[in-house]
Amino acid sequence: MNHVRTLAFLLVAVMFGSLTVGLSDSLVEVPEDLENTPVVMSATSPGHPVFAEYVGAYWCGPCQTSSNSLHSLYGTNGGGGTQSEDFTYVSFWESPTTGWPSETPINRRAHISPSGYPTTVFGDAASGQYYTSGGQSYNSFYQSGGNMQNANDYALTIMQSQSGSNMNIDITASYLGSGSKTVYIYAAVTEET
Repeated sequence: MNHVRTLAFLLVAVMFGSLTVGLSDSLVEVPEDLENTPVVMSATSPGHPVFAEYVGAYWCGPCQTSSNSLHSLYGTNGGGGTQSEDFTYVSFWESPTTGWPSETPINRRAHISPSGYPTTVFGDAASGQYYTSGGQSYNSFYQSGGNMQNANDYALTIMQSQSGSNMNIDITASYLGSGSKTVYIYAAVTEET
């Protein structure tokens, strides 16, 4: 009789055990694996194009920070950016093997006149807030308009045609606003890196 009681008690314990396992499985939710999405630091577009020029050198430590910051800003707000497509920059970089790039006939490094490296200039600023030296983030310069005018007041047409081993590039700019404006055009054929 003791064996029957023990067996009955054991069967009841096994039943309760299996019920609690089943109940606990339905109460505990297993977390789903989410896609690994990289965190993107982005800047808010000012609503018009922003252009910057950058001068740096291989031997300059802060130049690495500046170069990475500009490249990151271009990645989110440049051509094919994840946030907008209204930021671009040109980089003049001294290489340890080839030295400074050829920039004739426009001589932009001389025009920018860097007093130190790195130097980043927004909207062709000669001095002031948009003429910067030192490694830093450039999101705030971009977000505040980058020393650029609203592009909606201007029309720009660019035509490119090949002539033998040369390229002919015609640029036409028009001011659409009221009154008159003095407009300077800076055009550069560059390669994307």
